[in-house]
Amino acid sequence: MARKLNENERIMHELVLNWKLRLVASALFSMLGLAFLTGTVSGFFVELSTLDKSIVGVAVFVVMIPIYLIIADLPKIDEFTIASMLNESVPEFDKQAELVLNPVEELSEHEMEKRKELEEVLKEKKLYRFLPNRPIKQAIAVMLISLSLTAGSYFIMM
Repeated sequence: MARKLNENERIMHELVLNWKLRLVASALFSMLGLAFLTGTVSGFFVELSTLDKSIVGVAVFVVMIPIYLIIADLPKIDEFTIASMLNESVPEFDKQAELVLNPVEELSEHEMEKRKELEEVLKEKKLYRFLPNRPIKQAIAVMLISLSLTAGSYFIMM
């Protein structure tokens, strides 16, 4: 039976899920565009029917998404990864975000005071805004460029 998470652990867990969701979304967007482009461009080199081009595109999509997620280190993202990212991007954490993850019994008096301050920051700020959006924006750009190249290649083939 799973134990109940305290407020800090719940917030950090939600940030981990949010970051992982962003990586998955960026994988889907970029690979969707590249799958269309690969399927279409493969028709330039080999005589393929529309069904065959679609199968090539689906194969690229299915194979490349796990590769993208492995390269992005999706399995390694955890609460401590989020804490180190928050240390860099949120000045209020003062490079001590790990304090909210450490057990209370292991903290000194000074660390307990700092932990209470950090807990207030966790509750007040919408920390998901500090997570990187760049992978999603880049993936959307890759998808749009790929889809426009795909559309352009259809005009060339006609």
